[in-house]
Amino acid sequence: MVAVNARRAQDQQDYQQRYDELRSRYDGVKQKLADIAADKQQRLVRREKIRSFIETLHQREALLTEFDETLWRSTVDQMTVYLYSDVAITFKDGEEIHCDVRMKRYERK
Repeated sequence: MVAVNARRAQDQQDYQQRYDELRSRYDGVKQKLADIAADKQQRLVRREKIRSFIETLHQREALLTEFDETLWRSTVDQMTVYLYSDVAITFKDGEEIHCDVRMKRYERK
């Protein structure tokens, strides 16, 4: 469109309106593509974390009967203490649970 405008006389107001429309469509599609690429990357990271967790589970030879630090580290991303009784555990897949350690109950967020 730009090349044609350079070679042929056109109404510049019509040209600019059409150019702006096409540019707007292009920017929208470009943003969608960037969003899809970011989502794909997040899914790949999550997939790798899940694969790592499953591999850790497969390495276990017996049932889990006591605390296993290796399993804990492969599952939990971080633990945040808000109050003396409110603790949030964020898993590597992004899920978070809040625990009331006094009442020994939890809820998923």
